[in-house]
Amino acid sequence: MPFVDATSLILRAAAEGVQPDPELWLDKWSEQHVNIPKGSAFSGPYRLAHTPYARRILQALSPSHPASRVIAMVASQLFKTQTFINAALGWISCAPGNILALEPTDGLAKRLSARMTKAIDACDAAREKVAAPRSRDKRNTIDTKEFDGGVLYITTAGADANLAEISARYVFGDEIDREGWKSGAEGSKTKLAEARQTTFEGISKAYLVSSPTVLGASEIHEQFLAGTQERYHVPCPHCGHLHELVRQNFHYDYDPDTQ
Repeated sequence: MPFVDATSLILRAAAEGVQPDPELWLDKWSEQHVNIPKGSAFSGPYRLAHTPYARRILQALSPSHPASRVIAMVASQLFKTQTFINAALGWISCAPGNILALEPTDGLAKRLSARMTKAIDACDAAREKVAAPRSRDKRNTIDTKEFDGGVLYITTAGADANLAEISARYVFGDEIDREGWKSGAEGSKTKLAEARQTTFEGISKAYLVSSPTVLGASEIHEQFLAGTQERYHVPCPHCGHLHELVRQNFHYDYDPDTQ
């Protein structure tokens, strides 16, 4: 029986453990590795040409970017969940650590889990890192997906206990203006969620998203005002000047013959 040099083994493992994460820019990585499953509006290889406003978000969610909190206040059905899915796949593949994904309801948590399962199956770079579904040791279930270097937890924000038991490098808070995110007995749910990242200070990412609700009572609006307040700009069709697309600058002609 061959003997293993324990000292060399320990030193090799320690050297690998202190290596920094490889440089990862999620906008470029997504177009190289992410595939949208069949049944979606744009199935096939992920292309930012369909949602160019997601590029800046993906860049800020990249481990190579200095931002630790990324806030997206946008309309429904734009890019919020898909952007998280892309980021999670990249983190799993290249910069692993526990991921805590929080939804306002149990139904949305199950829906996100189903989308994540399909996304992992369609991504070679992440699939090889994730435990096989329905394995006997329960490492890949509806609310828990174990991978090399961490675990993806998908649960609801409603119970404070869900926010207090997990240490996570990455936190995703979806639709934080919804009822399930209202402050509980222990205070702000978003603050409780971000407190799970204390262990990973300096390398953590918190991604909070929502469509805004009522001005003055909107959590996502308060979070947006606390940040850099970046807005997506579009080119003028006449002069090419970049500007924010606001309603007063949106002009169109009404042709009754087309109705």
